[in-house]
Amino acid sequence: MHIKTINLPPSERFPCGKRDIKRVLSGLDSLEVTFRHNNMCTPRYARLKFDGTVLANAGILTQRVLAWFHLFPIGRDLYPQSASEEFQELILPGIRTWFVATFKQQDTAFARKEELFVVWHKYSHEMKCIKFNY
Repeated sequence: MHIKTINLPPSERFPCGKRDIKRVLSGLDSLEVTFRHNNMCTPRYARLKFDGTVLANAGILTQRVLAWFHLFPIGRDLYPQSASEEFQELILPGIRTWFVATFKQQDTAFARKEELFVVWHKYSHEMKCIKFNY
């Protein structure tokens, strides 16, 4: 696993830290993790509509066994510490389970790209999986 991160102004935070990623996602060797600014406004994601703030995007390109996990910042006033703790305790293990299950499918799956989005809705997290067939 390779991790890249950026610095944020004091008014923003990521939903979890580098240490949390290492603790929960260790052992996923082909995973590229980046703490970065949100890329949901790019043309690639223009057709996707989310009711809330996208906090993370995970994906797998099954044919090449390429996996990524991007975390995006959110304002501290919009995302309390309790939400961050929930992300660490519930969402990250769910993402690990999704990665492991999807990696197991790669031997029998045709060329497919799957992406998982974690969205914050003021008081709760939502995980949405989108599959793209080629």
